[in-house]
Amino acid sequence: MPTLSENTIDLPLATSGFTEDTLSSVSDNLGSRQNYLFDGAWDWFDTINPSLAPEYKHNSVASKRLLEVYYLHFHAAHPILLPFRHQTRQLISNYPQYLTAVMQCIGSQYESMVLTEGYHNAVSHMLASQPKRDGYLVQAMLIFSVTLHAQDWQQQARQMLSSAMELALDLGMNRRNFASDNGMGSPFLEESWRRTWWELYVLDGILAALHQQGSFKLHGVENDVLLPCEDSDYSTGDVCSDNVRARVDVWLAKTFSKSVPKAYTMDQIRDRAFSSQDIVYSSFSYRVEAVRILGTILKLDRSTYARDSNEAEAIEASLNSWLLCLPRAKREVLSYGGKVDEMLFQAHMIINASVLRA
Repeated sequence: MPTLSENTIDLPLATSGFTEDTLSSVSDNLGSRQNYLFDGAWDWFDTINPSLAPEYKHNSVASKRLLEVYYLHFHAAHPILLPFRHQTRQLISNYPQYLTAVMQCIGSQYESMVLTEGYHNAVSHMLASQPKRDGYLVQAMLIFSVTLHAQDWQQQARQMLSSAMELALDLGMNRRNFASDNGMGSPFLEESWRRTWWELYVLDGILAALHQQGSFKLHGVENDVLLPCEDSDYSTGDVCSDNVRARVDVWLAKTFSKSVPKAYTMDQIRDRAFSSQDIVYSSFSYRVEAVRILGTILKLDRSTYARDSNEAEAIEASLNSWLLCLPRAKREVLSYGGKVDEMLFQAHMIINASVLRA
């Protein structure tokens, strides 16, 4: 891979989902595993470039800071990896070294003392040399493609994202049972796999629109993956394993007269205008639906669109429906406390861009 530019550019849409106050919580959740989590990743860098960022090698405090920065500046905009919780500590400690290195690489975008160019080249080499092809590699390539695009290495970003999509399809991540089969009994990990598929879908659509493509690959791929839950539920653990969802739901209903958060499908949110139920979907789900609508616009034949009133009316109806069917709680991207709902912000942005393109 060619040498990347030394100039760093802030990652798009990656505004803060955490605050500095929450960094102490992140640090606390890392606990005594911090050396295991971070020092191992540097062994990879030693094999590529022994002189790379010596002040960070085997420095657990400095290395941990990069992961904190990842969650501070990047995670809210692309919330696919496991949230920092006591319940996820063991799962995060089992992350492959290359995934930890990619997270550190992204964190380095905000830490000027880190040699970002060296990070990028080392991470690219790591990902290309991985013998095990699994969902973690999909996640690593996905979030790394965002970094490449932010650095204006658009061709490399598209290649990286394309590789992630191809591997995801090979693994069957577009099927509902992938999450439960690979979730290790953890509702957090199951949700992480679902979010990974839908993040691929969203990024594929956004980049296709940015590069004026006629369609995007995943728009036409059959899938039955459940839509993501609310980010707040994901971060607090208020999610349920698909394997035991119905059983737990029944138990909670009988015991406490409550239920676990419901999981919905793409068909349900697409047809919500005709539903008799008043369902408030997650912000991530509205973002997915916005990209689905964008995909229908991208694949239009522009030479006949103006003369095809039925096609034009269908597109207009989809855009109007997305806006008119939004519940009151989803019409503003800012909460009363002034916090930005990243997923909802992106969803509104995508719809507004779709209106302009249509």
